Amino acid sequence: MKRYRSYSHSEAQTGIGQLVDFSCDPENTDEVKRFIEENIRGISLPSSFRVTTSHGTYGRYSRYNVIQHKYAGGNCGEDSGHGGYSEVLEIQNPPDGRCPFVIYEYTTFGRGSFSEWNSLAEALDVWKTTRSNHELNQREEKPAGFKGLVNCGFMTPWFYAIGDEVLHGDYAITSGLEDDPVFRLGRRFVVQKSTGLSEVRTCMGCRFYTEKQDYHPYQVESWRMVYFDDGTTLNILKDDTVEDKDKLFSDPKTRKTIRPFHEEEAWIDEAMNKFRMLLSGMKEGFQIKFDDGSTFTAKIGRKGKKAPSVEGKYTLKITYDGGKVKEGWTEFTPSVKYPDIVSLVHSGGVCRNVEKVEIVKCEPKSGGKKWSGVYFHQLVKPS
Repeated sequence: MKRYRSYSHSEAQTGIGQLVDFSCDPENTDEVKRFIEENIRGISLPSSFRVTTSHGTYGRYSRYNVIQHKYAGGNCGEDSGHGGYSEVLEIQNPPDGRCPFVIYEYTTFGRGSFSEWNSLAEALDVWKTTRSNHELNQREEKPAGFKGLVNCGFMTPWFYAIGDEVLHGDYAITSGLEDDPVFRLGRRFVVQKSTGLSEVRTCMGCRFYTEKQDYHPYQVESWRMVYFDDGTTLNILKDDTVEDKDKLFSDPKTRKTIRPFHEEEAWIDEAMNKFRMLLSGMKEGFQIKFDDGSTFTAKIGRKGKKAPSVEGKYTLKITYDGGKVKEGWTEFTPSVKYPDIVSLVHSGGVCRNVEKVEIVKCEPKSGGKKWSGVYFHQLVKPS
């Protein structure tokens, strides 16, 4: 896929007189127009392009039945100077049980993403006040109906797949992404970030690019753009120098910032996944057993006695308002605002003026959260 720094629009007639519009490099307009008139009988879209959604002056095709309920274009991100759009979509025939209600955000600097919602009404309600998925994801407390966020980067989200493109996770594998002999679809790589830390990412393929340099139009620059399953990309130049977000890793000490992931390192990936589950509240601890018989154990330590925080159904006996007693049950999911069941009751959401809370019975939800999770806030030292 070629990227165009500038392009112009024009029209031409095919061999049977069909009027078509096209866009191309300004220097090639006459050549493209002449080619269409002399060589093309007619042009039509494949039948696999089922619908098109309007995005300002152009549309985007999909093989699924997509309804665009809301759309807004303009500057994306504070003081970013970049364009883009945000839209609320309903996919009427989602495959494999995928979420049919999404808010999709696209920006011209490659920060595409979509958030998933339990219902269309909840997605529309949030879109009225917050059209940025990344702003939404930074909130500690998510709106009602929020299911998750997927960062696409330059990848195509699954609901904009066309033709016979294969779905892989949350993305559509477009033509040309799976042909590289090294950066193959599904192969994992250890990527060193600018902080010096490394992480394992799954490759979604890559594309080759060539471009004339602005400052020297006779010299051609070539590179590979590698796509990963978390929506990130890396540019690898012909001398194997890695470029990430316009930062060039040319220092010999940090130059080799990407390498294949070896199977004997699988325990590192397993450990990081378990640690992420602990931080998200899905576990309270974990163990890793090494080949020499030793065991690494991690467990959250809390100060003092804590009220129950596991997600599930609670039967409660509450004394409130000067001796009144109320019994019943409620569903509870730990969050930053209400980390345990007692804090929820004392918030006034169940009864007012609560004096005592007795937990009669707790039925933990299978696979539910064990606690609210931890949120790290880095301290900034005063200058």
